[in-house]
Amino acid sequence: MNDRSDSRAIDSSDAATASDAGATNSAAAGELSSSTSAADPAEVPPVPLESSDGSTGADASNTATAEQDSGPIGGSRGRNLRVAGALVAVVAVMAAGVWWLWPARRTSLVLHGGTAAHIVTVTAGHRVGTSEIGIELTDRSGNPVSHAMIEVQAVEPRMGYAGESIAATDHGAGTYRAPNVPFMMTGPWQLRLSITTVDGADNLSLPLWIGG
Repeated sequence: MNDRSDSRAIDSSDAATASDAGATNSAAAGELSSSTSAADPAEVPPVPLESSDGSTGADASNTATAEQDSGPIGGSRGRNLRVAGALVAVVAVMAAGVWWLWPARRTSLVLHGGTAAHIVTVTAGHRVGTSEIGIELTDRSGNPVSHAMIEVQAVEPRMGYAGESIAATDHGAGTYRAPNVPFMMTGPWQLRLSITTVDGADNLSLPLWIGG
């Protein structure tokens, strides 16, 4: 009777011990699981993946970003250069056209005048210095008048200067030449012509501008 009671007591003690051990193991496992789940995933640094060429994923991402940023800038710069080149070409073509179509600068002045008996056309230089004066003389009907006596005088009215009268030579068919008529300064001048024919005398004054 006593032996059975002792055996039951021993079995109860072993069961209690085993139960305590199981509870301890369960508590330890719970604490390990709790500590593992409590760890913040954000605190674990990601491991960069290495590509086939040896660069990491971050390097590849940065390179792609840099290429993406530089792409539009480089394209815009290229377009600007092409537009600038086209504008330069257009301006050059326009300048060449203007130069080609611009009328040639006249080297002489052509003056027209007349009197009651004559029509006079005078050709003169327009620069400071001496100039040869060409004269064409016709009657009012347009017929050339030859064998006339013509004198030419250059007058600067602002300064009150009057040059020497120069006789024009007859070259036939109503044309005359007066050499070395002086124009000593820039500004407004007058050419005074004295014309004498068998029909009488005429006087004519033609304004002109002398440049530098």
